[in-house]
Amino acid sequence: MAFFWNSRRVAGSSLLENASMGIENATFDFLDRIRTQDDPKVILEELLAQSSALGFQHFMITGLPLPMEELAPLVMLNAWPQEWYSRYTQSNYFAVDGVAQWSLRTTRPYRWDEVPAEYRENDAAKRVMAEAKSFGFRDGYVVPMYSPRHWQTAVAFASDQALALSPRDLGALQIMGVFAAESVRRLLTPRRDLPPVLSPRERDCLTWAARGKSSWDISVILGIGHQTVRGYFATIRHKLDVTTMAQAVAESIRRGEIRP
Repeated sequence: MAFFWNSRRVAGSSLLENASMGIENATFDFLDRIRTQDDPKVILEELLAQSSALGFQHFMITGLPLPMEELAPLVMLNAWPQEWYSRYTQSNYFAVDGVAQWSLRTTRPYRWDEVPAEYRENDAAKRVMAEAKSFGFRDGYVVPMYSPRHWQTAVAFASDQALALSPRDLGALQIMGVFAAESVRRLLTPRRDLPPVLSPRERDCLTWAARGKSSWDISVILGIGHQTVRGYFATIRHKLDVTTMAQAVAESIRRGEIRP
């Protein structure tokens, strides 16, 4: 079952309202608010509030369809205009949308203009993009999420204007999107709580990573080797069944391994 945005009210404290806190504090405030949330509609409104503050009026959290699969049954949260959503899903635009197709081929978050030309410059992809612009989709940011074994999802943000955002802004949006996606996936496909899997040292490393510290910074803070920290990161990703550190942060907070 997908949850759709159908209200003019935007819930939650926006990043702009929390600017004095710094973007990291605003991000962890968001994570703390939805960590125990059991209503997907509230998660939708909270994420829309935060993404809107950065200029993204639309977003979708969805599974990524394989060839011959339809997109609509995989959509978990949808804050797209209903007319565009209906046209996109009924016409199977995912199959020819270069921005969407690139999400099947990369694990790295990307801006729309970073999609290789071979995916977005063909006639079909151009037609989809031209139609999208008429609905206020001019710029966007996509966060693919993969497990090495069993799932693939994406959070796709869209804006009605070209945005100039810092890497820090996009990093905050990535963590919030990943955390929201994992929270909704947990609600839609409940699973039994698992015992902690990370060691105390792995939690230390991940806690500092969640606060924006590099592996080198963490090695200095904890007094251990740089390669040791990188080894901990690899082990953490394996234990949590994720491929990026942003996913590891979101999943570990959701599981209670570290606190926001």
